[in-house]
Amino acid sequence: MASHSQHEHHVPSVAHYVGVFLALMVLTAATVGVASMDLGRLNTIVALSVAGFKAFLVMYIFMELRHAPSLTRLAALSGVVFLAIMLIMIGQDYGARTVLHDPPNWGKTLPIDQNAPAAAATPAPAAAPAPAH
Repeated sequence: MASHSQHEHHVPSVAHYVGVFLALMVLTAATVGVASMDLGRLNTIVALSVAGFKAFLVMYIFMELRHAPSLTRLAALSGVVFLAIMLIMIGQDYGARTVLHDPPNWGKTLPIDQNAPAAAATPAPAAAPAPAH
C-alpha cells in the first residue's frame, strides 16, 4: 500500500484560482442572461447545462478531482450519472403529461333543463309491523 508521502501534493497558484473565479463569474452572468431571455422550452436545458459546467469546475478544480485517485473520480462520476438519470426521468414524466390545464367544464355546474318534469318525492318507507309475541 502506498503511503501518503509518496503522492506529490499539487499547490495551484493564486492566478489559477483567480482564473477559475472569473470563469465562474462569467458563467453566473450567462445564467442571469439566459434567465432574462425567452428561449421557450430551452430555458431550463440551457440553465441546467451552465449550472452543470459550473459544478464541474468546482469539483475538478477546488475539490482537486484532477489529482485524485481513480476510485475517487469514479465515485464523483457515479453521483453525476445518477443525477442525470433522475433529471432525464423527471423530464420524461413531465413531457408525457397531456393535461397541463383544467378541462373545459372543470368546476362549472351543468345547465338545468327547465322543461324536464320535477323529480317526484319518494314516499317514506312504511313502518315495519310490530313483532307478534
